[in-house]
Amino acid sequence: MKKVYRWATTHPHTGSRKDYWPDVFNDVHGGVPGLALMRRLKSCQLRKGALRLYSPRLEYVWGNISQPSAEPGDWFEHWRIINYLQKEITPINGKVMGEYCETLGKSSSLRLPKRQSSRNRILYLPSILFASLLGTYLDLYFVAKQFYEFPIRPFPDVFLINIVFTLVILPIGMGLFLYLVDKMPNWSRLVFTLFLSALVPFIEKKAVHLGYFHHEEQWNFIFSFFGYFLFLLLIWKIFKWGKTNIE
Repeated sequence: MKKVYRWATTHPHTGSRKDYWPDVFNDVHGGVPGLALMRRLKSCQLRKGALRLYSPRLEYVWGNISQPSAEPGDWFEHWRIINYLQKEITPINGKVMGEYCETLGKSSSLRLPKRQSSRNRILYLPSILFASLLGTYLDLYFVAKQFYEFPIRPFPDVFLINIVFTLVILPIGMGLFLYLVDKMPNWSRLVFTLFLSALVPFIEKKAVHLGYFHHEEQWNFIFSFFGYFLFLLLIWKIFKWGKTNIE
């Protein structure tokens, strides 16, 4: 308690959070107008090269106000108001620093939502490109090993695989997948990924029926379920890693 008292008497109260946390807050706005903000806090510390959060002095944002006198009399007129003064039984441990830092991290990057939204869309591109390249390589590998083939495909004299799938359908599908799972909690994300993986064997069987896909007798459609589940999981992990490090 003595340390708290000593600190309070040696630090003038300005109304800025810089008073008690100068490593994170500043009473001078150092941002550049028109520049989209990135998330600046990680684990209650500023990211490397990030500007401190703006917290102005009270005198700069709130002028003096003359308050009218309080009205006479008590604020209640009946003794039954005592029923509202019940003891709070919700357990509170007082450890709010983690949640406070998380809130600060989010609120510090809320400016210019349109520009920030455009920037967030760019985060999808590396994962989508990787998914397309990986899908192309895997199709080339399995076709070369004669596990399956694509009887109907564009430019059959040039390509052994269906490039429309790996270069158009797969990137669009992965972009939609990442957009949806990024908004889901963990358990919903897992269930959704399993559901999509379970759909793949049915889609492949339909493609076989239409003549777009043909597999060898050794091929089991359960391979597609596990293969696509691992594939989707890998792309999500890459997207999440990239998003965490770039933000």
